[in-house]
Amino acid sequence: MKRFRLLLALLELCIPALAKPPLQPLNFPLILSHAPHKYVLRNQFGVQPWSTDNITKQAGLALIAGTAIVQNLTDPQDIADILNTKIQDRVLNPTLFAGADIGAQVNAAVASCSSSLNCTILVPPGSYNQSTNITLAGANVHLIGPGAVLVGAAGVTYMVTVSGNRNSVEGITFNLGSNAQYGVFVGGSNATVKDNTFLGRGSYGIVAAYAGSGLGIINNTFTSDSSGRAPAPISILFTANYRVIGNHMVNTAGFGITVTGSSHGVIGRNDFYQTPFTTTVVAGRSQTSYSFTLSSYATRIAVHVNGVTVAISSITNISGNNWIVVLPVAPTAGAKVTFVGWQALENIQVNSQSFNVTVIGNTMDGTGDSGIDVVSDYHATLLQSITATTNQTVFDFVGTPTFFGVVEVNGRILAGNVVLNGGPVRTSTNHYRVTLATPQPAGTIVSFMDFTFTSNVPADYPGSAVVVGTTVRNAAASGIGVEAAIPNVVITGNTVADCGLAVTDINFSSGIFIAGSVGVVVKNNTITNSLTIPSMLIGIALQYVVNDDGSLDKHVKIGKNVFNGTFQGTLSIPNSSPRFRASGVDVEGENYSYPERVNIDGNWTAILPNTKYFTYSASGITLIRDTTNVMGEVASIGWPGNGGFNSNFVNIYPCEGKFFKTNSIAKLSWWAKVNSGSMGMQLFSTVGGLAIPIEVDASGMGWKQYSIYLSTNGVTPGSIFARLVGSGTGNFSNITFSMTPLSNT
Repeated sequence: MKRFRLLLALLELCIPALAKPPLQPLNFPLILSHAPHKYVLRNQFGVQPWSTDNITKQAGLALIAGTAIVQNLTDPQDIADILNTKIQDRVLNPTLFAGADIGAQVNAAVASCSSSLNCTILVPPGSYNQSTNITLAGANVHLIGPGAVLVGAAGVTYMVTVSGNRNSVEGITFNLGSNAQYGVFVGGSNATVKDNTFLGRGSYGIVAAYAGSGLGIINNTFTSDSSGRAPAPISILFTANYRVIGNHMVNTAGFGITVTGSSHGVIGRNDFYQTPFTTTVVAGRSQTSYSFTLSSYATRIAVHVNGVTVAISSITNISGNNWIVVLPVAPTAGAKVTFVGWQALENIQVNSQSFNVTVIGNTMDGTGDSGIDVVSDYHATLLQSITATTNQTVFDFVGTPTFFGVVEVNGRILAGNVVLNGGPVRTSTNHYRVTLATPQPAGTIVSFMDFTFTSNVPADYPGSAVVVGTTVRNAAASGIGVEAAIPNVVITGNTVADCGLAVTDINFSSGIFIAGSVGVVVKNNTITNSLTIPSMLIGIALQYVVNDDGSLDKHVKIGKNVFNGTFQGTLSIPNSSPRFRASGVDVEGENYSYPERVNIDGNWTAILPNTKYFTYSASGITLIRDTTNVMGEVASIGWPGNGGFNSNFVNIYPCEGKFFKTNSIAKLSWWAKVNSGSMGMQLFSTVGGLAIPIEVDASGMGWKQYSIYLSTNGVTPGSIFARLVGSGTGNFSNITFSMTPLSNT
């Protein structure tokens, strides 16, 4: 097959000087067509006002085309002049594409594009084999193919690589064909991938890594081929200021939309339809082992016995869609045993070191895991640090990444809008060069890190994510999850229904699951169990524990959520243990104040007097009734400090121990002002015979309010009391106890 190279040169544009303003740069589409030699020019408005020329010359000869006459003028400038165009065609007869390698043809056209003009390459409708990776290098290159199907053949890894800036891929169907690993790989800034379809067996439909900023992934479809095979849809790595809008996922594989090390993004108006595949058998007497075949391959399997999810001892994929499952307990003979398989895992995943991500207005029906998960799976391990000189931009590192090589400054991964050249560039076996777009001030520590899929620490966590206005139905696990103490997540205005279809763990059989995260708000969500046999055990499941040396205030705010249907519990906080306390959760709802506040205003000396509702004891401490340093009261408690001895303290015992219900949030609040050192309050409770405190210390200047929130689940009734502690000096005031029943939320 002959390769062709097109060079379009605009020699002269004749426009009368007085009549019209100058034209903007013209958009030159290079059209690969079954009608050879047909080239079309469009003006800057996208209008095609010129006729087309059919060129008939021998291959290899230079050609000057005749003048193209203006026809059917409709654009605002009413261009009525003659466009003189010279076309030089080194190979005049582009071969027809049947049986040819479309990749080589497109690359030849790309090579003819000028980065100073918009260059559009139009692949006409039809099915084309692709055995060469297509690369859109340079800038302003647009690959378009409504009705075109590219089928990955042997030799293809990335069907299209977008390496230049301001390039786009539009309207093409990519069949990865079990050969290509990726449909479109994006490494350039301001790229657009829209209106495409991705199917067939492969790793990902779209991957963007170090793709600068301004990425748009819009209105693409990801689906299975005739054999039920589909790629995972979208993965965004180390990219800033991106949009993933209006995409459609139907029975795809693996994770849906994942963002890792990528900040300032919007994931909105995408829809996911991940229908499970099921088959049902009747249980035999004492039968625990079952062989079954699903209609399509699956990545997650669940077992329901008479509609109830049950635990699985083991599961083995024999071949293709054939499985063997062993149950720990034999169902009753004659029971209906249904096997459920999903191809997809989490539909949307916000992963390590991704910040300021908004997930809004998405629709999900089905998935083999959680619908949305904010999680941390990757850990950054230091390979080498370099201290920058003044305005340094190029850094040469020594190290060997095992997964992703990334660059950090001040503990944050730098994305492709700062790290140029597509990320760290290997210059030899274990040497990498990093070029930054932003000159670094002298003394800045620039670190080369190995970013691996392994256990991680808080420095790796994502944060500042918002999940709003999204509908999640029929997820195998929680509808929405926030794991691993990830901070500053807002979950509001979402609808979650009939999730937890594949799990028996009380935390994951829930509408929303939050694990130890700080600064989380879960409000105004609607969570519904509508199935005859409810699939979700819990509406909102919380894992918040702190050990005896922990210090915390409010971690999560729950309120104004609506629960429909039957739940084992609308709000669950795991039982405390002898070594841990579930704490840090503030629940909005009807709040009941303890019958009396700690009375500091009365006349007392050394220690507060006992009342009907409080008793007090002191160990090595003489309190001061201070009427000068007050906070809205007549007096405050002057704290002299414990002299450095933890055995010196003051205890406050609420006498009405039954006030704190067994399924409630107990709240201790107070105001404090620190004069020197450290001072605070502890809230004690007894679980399993062991009394352990939760402590919050006062800090800073002036009066401030502090609180401790404790779940009473597992707490021995009547065991809650408070203690004043600390070696510093200052004042306590406005000490109150209250309680919110979890059943009121």
